[in-house]
Amino acid sequence: MLKTRLKDLETAKAELARQNRELAASKATLEFEQGRYHELFNCAPDAYFVTDLAGTIREVNQAACRMLERSRGALQGLPLLEFFSADDRRKLRVLLPSPDRIERVEPMEGTLRYGVASRKIACSLSVNAMMDAAGQMVGARWLVRDITQRQRVEEQQRWLFRLMQIVNRAEDLSEIYKAAVLTVCNCLEVRRAAILLYDPDNVMRFEYAHGLSTDYCRAVEGHTPWEAGALDPEALSIEDVAQANLEDHLRQALEREEIRAVAFIPITFERRVIGKFMVYYDAPHRFAAEELALVNAVASPVSFAMQRQRAAGALAEAKHQLEQHTRNLEKVVAERTAKLRETIGELEAFSYSLSHDLRAPLRAMRSFSELLQARYSNVLDEEGTGFLDRIITASGRLDRLIQDVLAYTRVTMAPVQQETLDVEDLIRQILREHQALQEPNATVEVSTPLHAVIGHEAPLTQCIYNLLSNAVKFVEAGKKPCIRIWSERADSQVTVWFEDNGIGIPKSARARMFLMFQRFHRPDVYEGTGIGLAIVRRAVERMGGSAGVDSEEGTGSRFWLRLPAAPVAPNPP
Repeated sequence: MLKTRLKDLETAKAELARQNRELAASKATLEFEQGRYHELFNCAPDAYFVTDLAGTIREVNQAACRMLERSRGALQGLPLLEFFSADDRRKLRVLLPSPDRIERVEPMEGTLRYGVASRKIACSLSVNAMMDAAGQMVGARWLVRDITQRQRVEEQQRWLFRLMQIVNRAEDLSEIYKAAVLTVCNCLEVRRAAILLYDPDNVMRFEYAHGLSTDYCRAVEGHTPWEAGALDPEALSIEDVAQANLEDHLRQALEREEIRAVAFIPITFERRVIGKFMVYYDAPHRFAAEELALVNAVASPVSFAMQRQRAAGALAEAKHQLEQHTRNLEKVVAERTAKLRETIGELEAFSYSLSHDLRAPLRAMRSFSELLQARYSNVLDEEGTGFLDRIITASGRLDRLIQDVLAYTRVTMAPVQQETLDVEDLIRQILREHQALQEPNATVEVSTPLHAVIGHEAPLTQCIYNLLSNAVKFVEAGKKPCIRIWSERADSQVTVWFEDNGIGIPKSARARMFLMFQRFHRPDVYEGTGIGLAIVRRAVERMGGSAGVDSEEGTGSRFWLRLPAAPVAPNPP
């Protein structure tokens, strides 16, 4: 019996030792987890508060101590709600979990207040009920996150957006300058800033200043760390005026204005400086890169607005000059049109005088000369008869000259009515009407079909006749004129060729062939007035074409007329 009891005791002792080992392991694990929890709790970036049911602080982490600038011991035992604004306290008393309502308080925004100066921290917070092992609420856990920087960034973005709206709608640059300076002041939380720009004399002048005295602006105006138009200027700053190496008058002006730190941020266009932003601090200040970047973000739309305004001014000036030029041009055109009409009127009067007043006495002189020759040739000696022949020939030549001048005038002044013309029909009609162009007097070969052209029938008929009559006229004595006519079409133009076997044209004379009164042979050998080819070129040019010649002396000539081609009719289906 005793042995059995001893054995049971040994077994119980072994079990007790095993349980003690398990308890020791559990304790070690619990201590490890507690240490890990405290480490995470204290090292968390957000503030954590643990309060009892009355809202009294029982535990805080290091982030909470930093946020409220108090130690853990100083915070424990204080009512957490007292750190919130009055409005936030009223909201939280309604929303906080309680033994009767343990719903989690969804994240909301509020304001923490602390210190003698009632410093404020914008924050977001959420609250969870803290339960014991029996499931009863024994307190609350608070997660508080500082959102001051986020709100500051959001506020900066709102100011920048507002500035862009003003830049887009403002017509006056002064409104944009003011908005830009106020944007800088609000985004950097400073009370003084200014914008300066180079004037036409490259002197830096204040365009808008906020929080600066007139005396200060007058004292420092014109000062700048960059040359006008400097390429890729860099922002500069003075972190402490008292320690900076400055000119005496600048230091005195800054000290009188109680400025302790200042930044120079360039305003550029196409990488060259055109002005600057100035930012002023009342205490020594180290300028962060993000601060300078923010001012640069303000400077960009200001630069854009300035260049847009300048471009608009330049455009308005160009428009004004164009309108002025247009008015002057219209005046010149009107004056020249009046003079042209006057000239045309004089030319018409001259043409009338040629056809009537001048030709009438010329015809009378020729008629009387012919009568004198017919009735008194037996009375006159050989010399007198020769004189009469010369008078009759000269008067006939003068009459032809007058008629050619009238023809040139008509070609120059008559309206042109463009239409589709069958060149082959025109040529056939001319050949039928003029015996000198028919066998046996001349041989004319037409290589059909000839392409249709766009032109005016009357002047084109005259052009073709002038070329054909010259072809039969300018041949060697005793030689039968031979003419070949064909056409070629290239793109939207038709070239009609007139090739002859005449005497040809000297190379030196080709440049003057189509000018008025150009003759290259004696009139007693080849008749003519020197106007026929001038009529050809003038008429063809008025129809939108051109004329020319390929020729060598003694080998004949190839004259050509180039005119717009008539549309090709589609083939029938």
